[in-house]
Amino acid sequence: MGSLFGFGFMRLRQACDDHWSLLVLPMSCLVRFSLFLFLLSFAFPSYAIKFNLPAYRWPQRKCLWNPAHDNTLVIVTANIGPGPGQRTDIEIIDSSPQKNVYLRKKGIKTETRLAITTHSEGEVGVCFYNYLEQSQYNFPSTLHGFRVLTLE
Repeated sequence: MGSLFGFGFMRLRQACDDHWSLLVLPMSCLVRFSLFLFLLSFAFPSYAIKFNLPAYRWPQRKCLWNPAHDNTLVIVTANIGPGPGQRTDIEIIDSSPQKNVYLRKKGIKTETRLAITTHSEGEVGVCFYNYLEQSQYNFPSTLHGFRVLTLE
């Protein structure tokens, strides 16, 4: 894989070789080099999703869906950031007509790894709820906290 990118860079350098000694590269070389870097950025996929989960007294769920085949092992790693006065719950469900609930866990903290095996073909949803603890009910709604979640 590294030699492929090296070959692409060498071809780019050969195409612009006359201009490497100059302080300013011509526009065509800059465009080629920018395109090369842009395409190179797709060679390394990301494997995590990071988002803020606001806390409410009666939160609505926030779900992330991913397709899965039947009898497939699904492993979810959730990293929950700190959030004083908050409780985060997780639920793993599917989109089948039976609406299977594979897992429901309350009060997850820090890094949590969960594994399920799907029962049917379709999408699997990982849903989060972020509750305000009872001591936090007195704060105005603008002061509600949130937690940072990273899902792998």
